[in-house]
Amino acid sequence: MSEQFPEVIQQALDFEEKGASYYQNKAKEAKNPLVKRLFLSLAVEENEHQMRIHEIYQAMKTGQDFPEASTGHSLEDSIRDFFKSLSQSELKLEDNVEALTVAMDLERTGYAMYQDAADKSSTNAEKDFFKAMQKEERDHLTALENVYYFLTDTEDWFANEEAKVWNWMNL
Repeated sequence: MSEQFPEVIQQALDFEEKGASYYQNKAKEAKNPLVKRLFLSLAVEENEHQMRIHEIYQAMKTGQDFPEASTGHSLEDSIRDFFKSLSQSELKLEDNVEALTVAMDLERTGYAMYQDAADKSSTNAEKDFFKAMQKEERDHLTALENVYYFLTDTEDWFANEEAKVWNWMNL
């Protein structure tokens, strides 16, 4: 374990805690059920990240292998299932656009933080861990971008290539 790892772990824990708190607070304010569900789902994932970071750090301190990552659910699958249950009028509520913008910036910051930590890692295990966290942040950003563009620029959203959007949101 590199000397910088404990400091980076604390930075990651602080970041994930900040994200969870932000998403929980914004979910309470959201009027659009899709936005509310997305924020609640992201809050849960940020809390899961904190637990995962603790588990990894404990394993590294004791020289054990990393615990297996949970492969429970997909954020996209969760949002897709919820999206299908909503009415057209519920989906048209343009709500929390500013909160979505801040959230996208938050996820971009996390992505960059984990990239920097991976670049500075001295072991493959550390690098793999930070790359996995970086992928999680990218998945969160993708979710936020899809909902943001769906709510704010629906025509442009529909014009995007299928690979760039959650094509199941086509009504």
